[in-house]
Amino acid sequence: MGVFNLHTQALSTMFSPRRTTQAKFFGIAIFFGTLLLFSPVLAQAQDNSGPPDVGDQLSDFEFTLLDSDEVISPESMQGTYYMVYLWSTSCGVCRQEMPELHEMYDAMAGENFEILSIAVEEDVERVAHYREEEHPMPWQHVVFEFDREIIMELSRKFASGMPAKIVVSPDGTILEVVSGRSETDLTEMISEHVTE
Repeated sequence: MGVFNLHTQALSTMFSPRRTTQAKFFGIAIFFGTLLLFSPVLAQAQDNSGPPDVGDQLSDFEFTLLDSDEVISPESMQGTYYMVYLWSTSCGVCRQEMPELHEMYDAMAGENFEILSIAVEEDVERVAHYREEEHPMPWQHVVFEFDREIIMELSRKFASGMPAKIVVSPDGTILEVVSGRSETDLTEMISEHVTE
């Protein structure tokens, strides 16, 4: 029986004049119980959005860069291969692969390629200290302090978990999505995609 048939049946049970008060209460319980049971399913049917996959267009965004007042977006990155990198100074795997990330960035110098790092659940001063004392990360940066809604939005637009790497083509098509530590050498992975 469909959800709406259940609702109709429950409503008719609620308002039938032949039902006792106890039966009416039972009908109300069935009606609201059905709503609670199926509301997650209905919500999912209305919103099938989730982390992007290879072949999708990267979701729209507008972020103000850490080191300037410049606003970055898919539109401003058109014509450039780039990798969105979600990370945090408290993420052990992120810190472990940072030297490899720098090696890849150096190897791609002169190519049509850029990195956009998005620090999640972070503090601007902590990121600045990390870049001064450990790894300079000489590419573009955005920093978001802890905010549950922002974290959920970033997970929907990019990927869940850290580190996450989303390689994007000059026309905004997602070429690769990697969550966690990369099994493939990062330089090799990016070189396979950057063809211009």
